[in-house]
Amino acid sequence: MRWTNRAFSAAGRLAGLVLLAVALAAPAADSAGTVPGTLLLRNGDSLDGNLVSIDARHVVRWKHADAAEPIEFNLERIAQVDLHPPGAPERGTNF
Repeated sequence: MRWTNRAFSAAGRLAGLVLLAVALAAPAADSAGTVPGTLLLRNGDSLDGNLVSIDARHVVRWKHADAAEPIEFNLERIAQVDLHPPGAPERGTNF
C-alpha cells in the first residue's frame, strides 16, 4: 500500500489519514500491531521500519530497529508511506 502526500485540501489529507488508519487496523499487522514499510521524507531521506500510529494532530509514529522508542514525524514532513504487510505483493507494486 502506498500513500503519497501531495498538496491536498484538508479533506484530502483526512482521507489519507483514514487510509493509513485502516492499514493499521488490518490483520496483516505484526504481533506488535505495527505494519512494516518505508517512510520517505520530503527532504529525500527514507527510513525503513514500522508504522505504529497516526494521531489527530497529524503526527505519525514510526518504529525503527535502531531507535529505542518510536520516532514522531509531522505529516507535513512526509512525502510518501509505503506499507509492506506480511503476505502482501512484492515491494514496488502499486495498489
